[in-house]
Amino acid sequence: MFFDYAIKIPIELTEENIQSTIIQLKPGVVNQVDVIFPPGCAGFAHLRIFYQLVQIFPLNISSSLASDDEKITWRESLVMEHPPYQLIAKTWNDDQCYPHTLRLRFAMFGEPIPPPPDILLRYQIPIEQIEEILTPPWVPPPPLYDPGPGAYPS
Repeated sequence: MFFDYAIKIPIELTEENIQSTIIQLKPGVVNQVDVIFPPGCAGFAHLRIFYQLVQIFPLNISSSLASDDEKITWRESLVMEHPPYQLIAKTWNDDQCYPHTLRLRFAMFGEPIPPPPDILLRYQIPIEQIEEILTPPWVPPPPLYDPGPGAYPS
């Protein structure tokens, strides 16, 4: 699967006044991400990508992706297994004269394939064994120190 998004960033957006764009994907594994900064961005157009509430691209929280006339590509293995299958692109524009448009592309493998049932059965533990492991017979611990009778004045 392949997803392509164009995100237009107007001039009035600042880092304090960020634009959030939902990137709708499908269940599966994101295996490549492309971010394309066209000529003229001059490092003014900024991008951060979030999965739920966590910034995932770039990983260092105080940073953002910004460039000029460059395609930034990296391999990824981000599993999208729970709805909504979305990323959030947060963008802003430090340019006071021109809006900019970034392109985001995501290549994905389809839904993750579950393991065959025989592998699941191989690791299945009967509930009796789990209860035995979690509730051992109670044995009181030995006293830490017992000075014996008459050790303390009454």
